[in-house]
Order: sequence, then structure tokens, then C-alpha cells
Amino acid sequence: MSDNGSEFANLAACLKNVNDVYFARPYASYERSSNEKHNGLLRRYVPKGKAISDYSRDAIKSIYQRLNNLPRRILNYQQPSVVFEQEIAKLV
Repeated sequence: MSDNGSEFANLAACLKNVNDVYFARPYASYERSSNEKHNGLLRRYVPKGKAISDYSRDAIKSIYQRLNNLPRRILNYQQPSVVFEQEIAKLV
């Protein structure tokens, strides 16, 4: 799923072999609830209106490490980093 932002202008060309791509309606944040949840988590560290470029690489790394180790209800209170590693292990 994606929204209608300019960053997705070439999405159709990139996903030629994908049958189902859903575009959320403008101003319908409820159609992108996971995205909105993650934006809210990020806003704990980067306030709205603050440029991400104002943060050092180390600060950004620290933020994403904290978020990747934060247990999530949608993952049965497991950490995303742990679930990701488990899924990768299934592929090997």
C-alpha cells in the first residue's frame, strides 16, 4: 500500500509484475494505520516539523535501534528485530 505522494510517482513502473497495489485516498490516514502508528513512534524522537537532517547519523541509528527493539502488540509483543531475524532464518 502507498499513499499518493510524489515519491511514489514511478511506483507502477517498479511493480510491473505485482498484481495488487492499493493506493490510499488523500487525507484518509485511517487507511494506512500501520504507517500512522510508526510515524507516531518516530515522533517520540523527531518532533513534527523538525528536519531529519538536523540529526546525526549516530542519533538516527540510536532511534531506529530503539524502535526495532520495542515490543509490538501486532507481533504478539515480540521485538520487530527478533521477528525479522526469525523470518530471514526461514529463508536460508
